[in-house]
Amino acid sequence: MRTPLLNAVIAAVMAWPYPRVLVPVDRLTKTIYLIDWRHAIRFGHTATAVEWIYGEYGPWSDEILDEIRLDGRHYTIIPRNTILKRPQFDIQYNGAAQVFIPPLTMSVIDEVMQITHPMDWGEFLEFVYSTYPVASQMRNSSLDLGMLAPKRKMLSR
Repeated sequence: MRTPLLNAVIAAVMAWPYPRVLVPVDRLTKTIYLIDWRHAIRFGHTATAVEWIYGEYGPWSDEILDEIRLDGRHYTIIPRNTILKRPQFDIQYNGAAQVFIPPLTMSVIDEVMQITHPMDWGEFLEFVYSTYPVASQMRNSSLDLGMLAPKRKMLSR
């Protein structure tokens, strides 16, 4: 499902704090998951309305790569060989997409990026896997972040 803010959030992540040449799609996808999770905690709903699953490789949605494929002007998908069973891709950001992001959503993006940007891959994965939706749900299950946020708030009181 194409969501109104998804392309804007992808562009903001790719350009934070300045446009990066290549970003692995796994890191991009998990970063957007963290943005959606933080947004759900703060506002009761996700920023992107992406449907998340807790799959074999953690939180995932094909919607991220699908959106990038639909917007061929701003992104280039570069296949990468790895030892993993599934194909891997890096995303190249080709320029500023003209997007509007509401200020409260942008504050969540900035917050998540400030926390995760300096992390290496191992630290980043540890952070992602420590989030309540991943820690509390079964693999191969749907992650309804808007429904899980109030449960996490009740537990942290």
